[in-house]
Amino acid sequence: MAPRPMFSQGLLRLLGVQGLLVFSSALQAPFVVIYMINNGMSAWAPAIYFMIGFGSEVIFVLLIGKFLRPKVRTMGVISMLFGTLFYLSLGLLNGRGWLLVIIPPLLYSLTMVFFWLPFNILIIENTKKGTRGIILSISFLLFPVLTAIAPAVAGGLVTWFGYPILWIICAVLLVVNAVFIYFLQGFRNIRMPDMSFKMKDLSVPLHLGFLGSGAQDGVWVVAMPLMSYRFTGSEMGLGLLISAFAIVGAFAAIGAGYMSDRTGNRCRFLRIAALVSIPFIIVASVAPNIWVYSIAMGLTYATLPMVYIFLFAKMTDRHEKDPMPAIMAREMGLNAGRFIGAGVLLVITYFIGLEVAMATAAIYIAFCLFVRRETPRTT
Repeated sequence: MAPRPMFSQGLLRLLGVQGLLVFSSALQAPFVVIYMINNGMSAWAPAIYFMIGFGSEVIFVLLIGKFLRPKVRTMGVISMLFGTLFYLSLGLLNGRGWLLVIIPPLLYSLTMVFFWLPFNILIIENTKKGTRGIILSISFLLFPVLTAIAPAVAGGLVTWFGYPILWIICAVLLVVNAVFIYFLQGFRNIRMPDMSFKMKDLSVPLHLGFLGSGAQDGVWVVAMPLMSYRFTGSEMGLGLLISAFAIVGAFAAIGAGYMSDRTGNRCRFLRIAALVSIPFIIVASVAPNIWVYSIAMGLTYATLPMVYIFLFAKMTDRHEKDPMPAIMAREMGLNAGRFIGAGVLLVITYFIGLEVAMATAAIYIAFCLFVRRETPRTT
């Protein structure tokens, strides 16, 4: 019997669907913060925006897990429809004050929940333990690779044509993705497994890892665009700077993923990546000029993706037999962490300053140092 290829047709379709979603998200993510600032809002508004998004994701995961069991393909299409509405709402609510802060994040959180729950099930189904690290590294690699392209493109579009054309292009990408998911079998037409779960479905160290990486992300999505914009002063400069950061870390995780597959020890790479990223985060937060900031951020982007990859790979290795409860608990932990991170950032930015708020990401990522090796669960 011929060996099963590492990249099956199903896996390649999944990566294609993921790529379109990630590209549309990378086009808008750094600029939605600046968009609100340009609407006359303070730095509080983006933090509240993301708190609403992350908090509602926790609620939506709970509700979906308790009441729904739709088909995978249906969830994928619904996700793209919510995403399209999200981009349209950004344009339609321009100048509408706090409606811009409240409605779009609710739509975006529905997009994320309805997409990543079925996607994670399918990606686990299409990988095996011996090659999972490198395949997940390539899957996660789509984020830095596309983020290396998208912000520069988005910065040019905003500079030359304004924000409305950016939102329209992002919406069109998701409509195309919905067609791909439904008609070209981007998602298989199977029913989701039972999505009921308990928080004890994940070990305490893994909970700490996901909570910490989520909190770091909650800080990063607000602080990093604001800090970068402070140094560049324009959307075009912001896009180019973020693209440069992403290029630095684009391929580092593939080598680490391959090595973790060979050694079977994800925790070693996870802890090293978390430990090394901590001083880079602190230096970036207090950088006196764009040169120090760029070097520190480039090194941070080279290490942080490994933390996300190995956390997910470790969870998958342990819960390979029945992954759905662990996936649901992971989503809860990540989004609870993101909500906490954005909330703490809001408070610290108000009372102390953005630099200190951004540095708290180093504390959160240190939670990943508590993750330890565990034997796979058999039930």
